[in-house]
Amino acid sequence: MLKNQSEYIIKCPICKAAYVPKFMIYTERKSKILHEGRDGLCMQLLSPVVLYKEFINTLNKEGDSILMSENFIIEHSVVFWNLVLYFKIMKLPCFVLD
Repeated sequence: MLKNQSEYIIKCPICKAAYVPKFMIYTERKSKILHEGRDGLCMQLLSPVVLYKEFINTLNKEGDSILMSENFIIEHSVVFWNLVLYFKIMKLPCFVLD
């Protein structure tokens, strides 16, 4: 689980305003996590370095078996959806959505 949200605040290099970048997830299918339609799921966007740190911390605490568990999606949703996002950006196979 992500710690304090303030650890993920970044500052705009131009105006120096502080903010937490976010992205939205939409689906065509209903699930426990996502609802069908315009109501998406808003997630914090983690930098690759922060995502790596959170991912390694999760594996150290929970073990690698958590990756194939539904609890990973629920308890570590920010890490999960950021992994999916980066896999999609890099056009890597994303088996967790199958």
